[in-house]
Amino acid sequence: MDQDDRKAADDIARAEDQPGEAEAYESEEGEGEAPDTFELELDGQVHTLPAALKGAFLRQADYTRKTQELAEHRRALESERMAVAEQAQAHDEALSDRAHLAALDQHLQDFAELDWRRLAEVDPHRAEALWARFQHASDLRNAYAHAVARHAHGRRIDAAARRPRRWRPPARPWRGRSKAGARSWRVGSSTMRAGTG
Repeated sequence: MDQDDRKAADDIARAEDQPGEAEAYESEEGEGEAPDTFELELDGQVHTLPAALKGAFLRQADYTRKTQELAEHRRALESERMAVAEQAQAHDEALSDRAHLAALDQHLQDFAELDWRRLAEVDPHRAEALWARFQHASDLRNAYAHAVARHAHGRRIDAAARRPRRWRPPARPWRGRSKAGARSWRVGSSTMRAGTG
């Protein structure tokens, strides 16, 4: 043990002779502890701040991130709400157009029951006025029928857009041909043959 004690004493004496090394040794021991400062990059500049402020900056960053996520969530909800409102309005318009179409069909049915020749002989002015009303109702009926068809087409397109798409393999140009025909096929304006370049 005498040799170990001497070695330790020599190390202590050397450390006292060279204060720079002792300070370096102490700072290496202190690396396991929390540093007194930390670096923060803000607007492209690096700042050294006391470690006590690190928690506050982390809380602020977390608050900012959560606030941005909440704002994005609100925007998404507002967008969905507007889409649902638009769909409801389109649905209401379609129902209204169908109701008008049914009423006009009934009105036109009443005109179909008239004896137009007899009415024209008995009261030509009234026949002419009723014919004009019939033509107007017929034009309105066609417009509403077109609107109902347009609404139905829009609903089919929306439903198709919401439906997930299935993967389909690419078309094979030789499908449906005989064996001889399977050796060649047209690509654009040129004919490709199997086994040739």
